[in-house]
Amino acid sequence: MKVRRFEKSDAAFLIDIDRKGQEFPFTMEDWEVALNAVMEPDPQHLWRIDVVTVNGTPRGFLFSIFEGNLLFIVRLVVTPSHRGAGLGSTLLDKGFELAREYRMRKLKMIVPETACRGEPGDMGQWLLGKGFKCTKASSSLFNLYGQDWDGLTFELELQ
Repeated sequence: MKVRRFEKSDAAFLIDIDRKGQEFPFTMEDWEVALNAVMEPDPQHLWRIDVVTVNGTPRGFLFSIFEGNLLFIVRLVVTPSHRGAGLGSTLLDKGFELAREYRMRKLKMIVPETACRGEPGDMGQWLLGKGFKCTKASSSLFNLYGQDWDGLTFELELQ
């Protein structure tokens, strides 16, 4: 497995896996904004996507935004058929590496409450196992299909 920066040819994969692997996938308008920001960086906000490949085929991605001393993880997605094989950990390690490189003090990720049921293998438990702390619940964080959904904020202070 290998992690590399996003390439234009990855766009269809990112959109497809986001739709299949996320309870709250981005809209096409969201993807247009995100991909434009990755391709044409704003000097005040660095948006970045890293892709993990297995035998040259994309199998997951990490979408991050750097703001001040914070690395905000917008998405960390692995194809369902490759979950449990360490790809998510490899992508998170890339996030740690980027945070050190850019002298970030904190990593932050907001996860839908429905992905944090306290069951083995859920995203919340996985992040806690990686050293993140659940710092707060956000009410009405997501509005999808005309319904508000709650989210949990996970943070990790870096040294």
